[in-house]
Amino acid sequence: MKLTTYFFDLDDTIYPSISGIWQLIKQRVYLFMDEKYGIPHDEAVELSRRFVNEYGTTYKGLCNFYTVNEDEYFDFVHNIPIEDHLTYDPDLVATLEALPGKKYILTNATSPHAIRVLDRLRVSHFFTNIIDIKDMAPYCKPAPEAFAKALAIAGNPPMEQCLMVDDLENNTRGAMQVGFHSILFGKTETTPNCHAAFDNWRDIGTYLEEMNNAS
Repeated sequence: MKLTTYFFDLDDTIYPSISGIWQLIKQRVYLFMDEKYGIPHDEAVELSRRFVNEYGTTYKGLCNFYTVNEDEYFDFVHNIPIEDHLTYDPDLVATLEALPGKKYILTNATSPHAIRVLDRLRVSHFFTNIIDIKDMAPYCKPAPEAFAKALAIAGNPPMEQCLMVDDLENNTRGAMQVGFHSILFGKTETTPNCHAAFDNWRDIGTYLEEMNNAS
């Protein structure tokens, strides 16, 4: 099966989870919930986890119970020193460089945050577009409507020729359910919620090369 269109998650996928960036973002999320809505830290942690499971993101969950200014929320939670935590990854670059077809970032974050990350990693030029939470509104991954919006932005390629790489099983499962091929990043054991699982870009690159060369 030849793939023509690749969708990559951003946080904890394009960069490794050990960078610590997502932990910084989560702490900013909890702080926002405390300062804006008076939700104590421990309660915010549990509520955020529940919102992610039920709505896809903490932001979407908050919107169901509070009035949330989208720009204020994302400006606050993404106000972190990513430059201190990200470095050039030659394996990521080699994988992206070798992939034929169009490549997109598909993230439940915002484009400004994605641009900062991609520029720091020096991989912005590999991507045709960034599809962010505003582009998927009022949905977000893993909702099938979110993937439908992403497909439309990408020019409606055949779903069986699309790949989603994501670190969350909810999202790889959602991608599979709409007909994408999906790879779970950060794990080494394949689950019923993905077609394959890898924890490094070298193995992903080898796997995709084999897929694209298969007749």
